[in-house]
Amino acid sequence: MSTLIRGATVFDGSGAPGRQSDVLVVGDRIESVDDVIPAPADRTIEAGGLALAPGFIDLHSHADFTLPAFPSAPNLIS
Repeated sequence: MSTLIRGATVFDGSGAPGRQSDVLVVGDRIESVDDVIPAPADRTIEAGGLALAPGFIDLHSHADFTLPAFPSAPNLIS
């Protein structure tokens, strides 16, 4: 299954300003981040005017304290 997220303002976590891009996700992996991705996808999400931060992990999650209490909460570690 592939998903194309089209026209989002992408923030890459580097501190650089966001830039408008398309993001192609295949399965559970980011396959491409580019200005325009022409390839067809199983699903397309029009994301103009929305922000997207693909692939970054919130290092300030405090998972080191809460993960033992909530071991089934993958949002704390992914």
